Amino acid sequence: MFHKLKVGIKSVENTFSKHEASKDARFESAYQRFCELEDKASLLSNALRDNRKAWGSLLVNCRDFLNHVSSLYEGEEPSKILSQEALQCTEAYQEYLDKYGVTGVQESGSDKAIKLLNQYLEKIRKLRVVSESQRKIMKEYDYYKDKVDSLRSAASTKEKERERLSRNESKLAEVRSRLEDCTNEFCKGVSQLEKQKNYVFDRALVTFLHAQFIALSYNPFYTIGQKLQDQYADMLNSDFDDLRDSLEDLSLRDR
Repeated sequence: MFHKLKVGIKSVENTFSKHEASKDARFESAYQRFCELEDKASLLSNALRDNRKAWGSLLVNCRDFLNHVSSLYEGEEPSKILSQEALQCTEAYQEYLDKYGVTGVQESGSDKAIKLLNQYLEKIRKLRVVSESQRKIMKEYDYYKDKVDSLRSAASTKEKERERLSRNESKLAEVRSRLEDCTNEFCKGVSQLEKQKNYVFDRALVTFLHAQFIALSYNPFYTIGQKLQDQYADMLNSDFDDLRDSLEDLSLRDR
């Protein structure tokens, strides 16, 4: 008995899933706006995280390069001293960015903005579940509506058929009520997201720009730049000679 009931329920669910659901104009309009908000919020959240990682990666790259170059030279060669000075500047820059939260070591406005975006995205995730429920209920509604329409058009006078029509009309009314409740819940949720979007997105924008201002307003490499202009101007302003011929000469001598 229980097995037959399970099979029956599964059969009805399969019928719903194969059915092409009708479209509710109010729901579809809200769903389109919902998807746009979901995409924008996700992109902003990822961009804030990626920017923080980018500053951290830049510093790691500088340290790695300067450490490798410094190890190539012996004693107090000018290039070794230059690379060591640049390494000290990198460390100072790291401390500065960490202090003001640009790299995420200390809590900052970026953390608060990301947290706010995550709360916004959590509301979006919950609302997406509601949208999926609405589409399932819409298929169920279409199923019972078609069934009721078919039974009514048959206009049978048999008691059994009249009872069947009555049962399906009751099911249709129940499904219609659930569909309206679900659609209203979704549309109301989208309206709330739209009201909150400026509050959330404005703070993401200001936080992002402030992090760039903090990072770029301090330049510990200024003294290195002056030294490059004073002592290495010829190297910076001239074309580098092609090493191909000299390398070929070395190869020939080795033979």
